[in-house]
Amino acid sequence: MPRELRPLVRALAMTPTELAGRPAWRTAAVVAAVLGVGPHRARRAADTLLEASGASRVLVVGLAGACDARLRVADVVAPASVVRATGGQAFEPDGSIFGSSGVARQGILATVDRIGDPVPHGATLVDMETAAVAEACVARSVPWDVRRAVSDVPGGLPAGIEAVLRPDGGADVAALARLLSRRPGAALALVRLGRDAGRAVRAVTAEALALLDDSR
Repeated sequence: MPRELRPLVRALAMTPTELAGRPAWRTAAVVAAVLGVGPHRARRAADTLLEASGASRVLVVGLAGACDARLRVADVVAPASVVRATGGQAFEPDGSIFGSSGVARQGILATVDRIGDPVPHGATLVDMETAAVAEACVARSVPWDVRRAVSDVPGGLPAGIEAVLRPDGGADVAALARLLSRRPGAALALVRLGRDAGRAVRAVTAEALALLDDSR
């Protein structure tokens, strides 16, 4: 989502550009772009960006929900495996293509179609994009890796939040107003979620910067 990318763009002083009609940012060595929300949108974006950029390696960064109660907000995870919840396809990140930041490789990241969908048994984290990007990379023999920071822990998402999230990652204001009119108490949960997401974005940005700096 744009919120997940902006701090990285600022830290690397990236220049706005365009790839195959999509907004993107770049330096001499790095190209960054937003995928959108959901595996189908992420796959289309990944196909387009890989084709247009000619990337030799891919790093997926962003936020994820924790399935493991031992994880805390802003913990950064380097999953050992990524699984598509629908279909069960598994993908293994390549830990050799970027530098080392000291984050241990652990757990399973499950990619679901929608917020609240069931995840495979044993999943550590859940997101909505990484497996789709991995699939696009594997199809082109492009090595890839992923880092996700925890933005919410089990039970931390307010009911109905899935209706508020737009495909570009922003908030649907009308849907938000409807949610709050039905459940005024959700306002505090949304404020907390926004604060926690900010902490997680800062954590995963620092991780991405460390990996990119060490791999140059």
